[in-house]
Amino acid sequence: MPCPYRELNPAPICCRKARLAALSAAGVPSGPINDLAEVFEEPQVWNPVLYSRSKLEYRDPPPLLGQHTEAVLQQELGVTASELGTLRADGVVS
Repeated sequence: MPCPYRELNPAPICCRKARLAALSAAGVPSGPINDLAEVFEEPQVWNPVLYSRSKLEYRDPPPLLGQHTEAVLQQELGVTASELGTLRADGVVS
């Protein structure tokens, strides 16, 4: 099956910068997916924006993986206890 987008862009695009430029030219919001090394090459990583003059303070540790799953599924999405048990039995949630 021929590529349906070939008529829009007959030349193959071989590198990420060219693909991003083509998407931008077509008005498609996009950006690169960086690996860890590339993340630290970005200038904004080294120039953080301060939104407050207040000292940054952490009061609570981050939640553990799955710590709020039951509450979110039941309170926010209306999952019943029976449905939650099925999800656990099927390995969907722990």
